[in-house]
Amino acid sequence: MRREIVIFAVILALVLGVGLFGRSLITGIAVKEIKEMFPGYNVSIGAAEIRNADMIAITGIKATRGADLSYRINGLEIKFSPLSLFTRKVPKIIIKNSLMEVSSVDKKLKDVIGYPVFNPGKGFTAKSIVILNFNPILETADWKLNTVVGGNIEIRKTPSGETEIKGDFSVAPGSWNIAIKDEAFLKRLADNAKQPLADIEDLKDFDFTEGTLQISGKTGSLVFHMTLKGVKGKKDLTFPLRGL
Repeated sequence: MRREIVIFAVILALVLGVGLFGRSLITGIAVKEIKEMFPGYNVSIGAAEIRNADMIAITGIKATRGADLSYRINGLEIKFSPLSLFTRKVPKIIIKNSLMEVSSVDKKLKDVIGYPVFNPGKGFTAKSIVILNFNPILETADWKLNTVVGGNIEIRKTPSGETEIKGDFSVAPGSWNIAIKDEAFLKRLADNAKQPLADIEDLKDFDFTEGTLQISGKTGSLVFHMTLKGVKGKKDLTFPLRGL
């Protein structure tokens, strides 16, 4: 019994110490985690501060690699609890007004981005990630896309220890275009969606005004459900991520 009391007292003292003196420690850890998400990138951060008792606000995040790949996040809010430093888990992350820009007409998208950009499990994990106004701009040899999406991802551990993921995104109102020039990718997409290639060949150049994306499943077996609605009609595809 005495041992449990001592352990509890130590944890309580640490939590109180972080609360009283650990503001720079917490923001420093958050900044370090963000920079480690982008290995090999030039990362700059405008400002980081604790705005509420349970929230870190980070602004002006920019990560670039060469002249053809950049990520920008105007605002990042990280909700945390007193025990987050010990559990390495945070309840919620909100990403506001972010952009991914890939520009290289001589290379394929996967060759420009490179994998992995982020290695899950090496830093802090979040139960919920909310994405507000994400703007992917792609201009490569095999992809062209410019749109704005918003939504959220819920991540949770199952009783058996597996990671379940559920995401729900929608396209912002507007006139958008997607152009997939990679014939092999379209063939794999058709095979995974169990649809004839002729039914999705419009994705080589498809103008749309509405779109949604749902993600569900466990790590390694995620299923995507994508809809796009435009002048040429509607695309409704359900496919596993594995194999693309």
